[in-house]
Amino acid sequence: MSEFIEIYNSWSLHQTDNQRVKDVWKELQASLNEWCNEADRTELEEKIDDYSKEIEEQAFIAGYKKAFLLMMEIFDIK
Repeated sequence: MSEFIEIYNSWSLHQTDNQRVKDVWKELQASLNEWCNEADRTELEEKIDDYSKEIEEQAFIAGYKKAFLLMMEIFDIK
């Protein structure tokens, strides 16, 4: 496992969703409840959850790398 993934995993274990994320998820679930049967809804929720985790991980790593580059710039490290 890469160091980035280990840092991300440590970080993600201690995060809670903010209210906006919770609100969007509730809206999505309401739509899924309206449009899908239980089996399809469960499958879609799992796929959305997997997708969200992948995007979050990629964004975290990209942000971490950017922060490191900014630190190098601040300290004029080449």
